[in-house]
Amino acid sequence: STFMEFVVRHVALTQSRINLGCHDADADGWLREEELEAFVGRSVTTMGALQSLTDGFIDQYCRIATRRFMFHHDPQRRGRARISALLAGDALADFNELHAAREDDPTLAKNWFSLVSAQRVYKSFLDLDLDMNSTLSRDELKRYTFDMRIADQCSNQGLTDVFVDRLYEEHSLKGPESLRAAKATAARVNTTAADPFIARSLERQRKQVAREMDFHAFLDFVLAWSNKNHPASLAYFFRILDINKTGVLTNMEIWVFLKAVHKTWIADPENYDLNMLDVRDEIFDMVKPAVVGHITLDDLQRCGCAHTVFEILCDHTGFWRYDNRESLPHDGDEEEEE
Repeated sequence: STFMEFVVRHVALTQSRINLGCHDADADGWLREEELEAFVGRSVTTMGALQSLTDGFIDQYCRIATRRFMFHHDPQRRGRARISALLAGDALADFNELHAAREDDPTLAKNWFSLVSAQRVYKSFLDLDLDMNSTLSRDELKRYTFDMRIADQCSNQGLTDVFVDRLYEEHSLKGPESLRAAKATAARVNTTAADPFIARSLERQRKQVAREMDFHAFLDFVLAWSNKNHPASLAYFFRILDINKTGVLTNMEIWVFLKAVHKTWIADPENYDLNMLDVRDEIFDMVKPAVVGHITLDDLQRCGCAHTVFEILCDHTGFWRYDNRESLPHDGDEEEEE
């Protein structure tokens, strides 16, 4: 009944408050990522919807679950989340749903924390990792948005080269080992700044490492892509699009990403001659920025159509869907609220 569901959720929230506090080793009201992962590991043993979670998958499950907490509650990427924010957030509410739910409950399919969802995300990473080196190259990640259902209509699919390049520059390394390596490299660059040769060598090493995306970063990308209108996702994509770090997207930034889409579009002889200037104008018309010609993060948060803008600018498959939106059947699952 509805009343019993309320009781179960209230009890789960109270228990979560206690458990989160137990993992706050220094009692400062914040949890580091490893502390949150320990909280998840302790919680899954009591969840009805995770009875089939095997010992062989539990570590991966905890990493997948923890990343949603961190992605939504660590916007400054400091490696920690405030307990009060966790208790008030949607992520913990979704996690607690697994206490009373059955494993075969179909409503859990879109819940990031369900076993089905975690297995699906992990399988997608393994399927993309063609060379099986536990990281994803740019070419491997580009295939993420490939949709077999429209393969006979849209031959050029996948994320654009420009978007993926910027994605790897900003977000490719997130795991603890990767972050430690990046910080160590940065420290060495600072201490050797007086020697241009050594500095250039270390910069080449940094870029070499950034050619691969680790599993932590992949989880962040999936979280952002599956719910593009979430505030954390908006900030994630805006950082990629804001090439010059000015805090605004002008005609120049929009055109950089549209050119990559247009190049692939005209390579297909089946496509009609598309005026990308019209597409650029459509984007500004959709967003309706407060200052004409200057799109800010606030504008994207307010407009309600940021997900469409991101797909137009970043994804060949998404752009094709946008261009054919009037002839395609409505798919309510396309923008999943995970």
